Amino acid sequence: MSVNLEKRDFKALEGFKRDPLQAFQRLLSSGNLFLRPSSLHGKDLTLKEPLSLTASFSVEFGNSTVSISSFRVKREGLDLNGSLAFKAKEDALWIDGKLFSETIDLAKIFPTEALNATKERQKTTEIELTVPVNANLAFSLHKVILPTNHTIESLNGTLSIVNGTIYALKLPEVNFCGLSFTAEAEKTNTFHYGYVELNPSQGDLLDLFSCLYPNEMPKVIFEGPFKAHGFFYFDGEKSLIEHTYGELYATSHKGYMYRAPLLMRVLGFLSPIDLFRGKIPDLEKNLLPLDELTLALKVSNSRLLVDEFFMSAQGFRLFSSGYANLKDKGLSLTFLVSPFKTVDVVIEHIPYLSRLLLGKERMLVYLPLGVVGTYDNPIIVPLHPASIGKGIFRFVFKFFGISEDFFQKKPELEGIKRKDVFERKLENPQGR
Repeated sequence: MSVNLEKRDFKALEGFKRDPLQAFQRLLSSGNLFLRPSSLHGKDLTLKEPLSLTASFSVEFGNSTVSISSFRVKREGLDLNGSLAFKAKEDALWIDGKLFSETIDLAKIFPTEALNATKERQKTTEIELTVPVNANLAFSLHKVILPTNHTIESLNGTLSIVNGTIYALKLPEVNFCGLSFTAEAEKTNTFHYGYVELNPSQGDLLDLFSCLYPNEMPKVIFEGPFKAHGFFYFDGEKSLIEHTYGELYATSHKGYMYRAPLLMRVLGFLSPIDLFRGKIPDLEKNLLPLDELTLALKVSNSRLLVDEFFMSAQGFRLFSSGYANLKDKGLSLTFLVSPFKTVDVVIEHIPYLSRLLLGKERMLVYLPLGVVGTYDNPIIVPLHPASIGKGIFRFVFKFFGISEDFFQKKPELEGIKRKDVFERKLENPQGR
């Protein structure tokens, strides 16, 4: 290896410990650091600080470039391969690279104690780039195991940095618990946002709940085939999440309900009533077979809106809508339960008349209940019986040409700055 160092280069070397990024950029920008193309190779080099690991690499040096044509970093829970290229031009440092890994186990790489110490340092330390950096890093990670024991499959994407001030993350392919996602995020000095889209996915609900709760028994368990799609957006200026909006739509057929505390409370309240006696099984001892399950959710800032929850089981149908407060777990839900499923099914198969009479709830006569309090301590309140038979009023609305859409509110997007990211989803909802 031949190295040409001038006086200014020695000054850069002196500042390497104080500001390694700036010193590195100055050395490369000199343009004649290396008299001729040179290379450096290392195999199974052991490092102990700041992380204990073993590294192998092959580096090529040019006039104003450093190319790591191949490298491999190994330690418990990590086996990372890739290539990196550094180039200094004008007053900035340019970085291009590709990263690959079969498995990354974050719990093994960062034990709980080290992870907590890192979080404390992050509270008091901010990373400042003293040299403008432009970077484009592509990565392909086959499996990432989170500290919570959740596993992300096929995490592929790119990280871009523009002038050291704009960070953009693109994830065109993420698989988690059998669900397919795409995601993007961007951060500037004054603003940041994130967007996650659940692509049309399908699977089994029992497998999904088992994956979502790898270390404990979930409070809610359903079984059966499902289809789902949706999206979630958040942004902020001073804190991570200041404004949010998202939608989720899911359906299932021919499944079972194992556990659902709130629904069990509602059905337990109904079971002694004559209209429902014999139609609701003992949910403490038996599974509840379901013919159909539909869920439509919207989240806006701290509110989770249950736009539609429909459940059809042998002997009854249940419809619910309302909202839950994500901050204090407060509930304001309305449940409409119909014991006359046979009547509903007959009308449902009469063309045109079914939509007129049954409406969105797909029930002609039902018992209304209100649920207030919190999710941990729900209070069930019978509502006024005037709500029974509401389907008849739907018939009147239809007769005068008033659509159900007339009563639906538009999404509340106040405060959200990047509406363009998900407006196409609002204009073209899939599967609804």
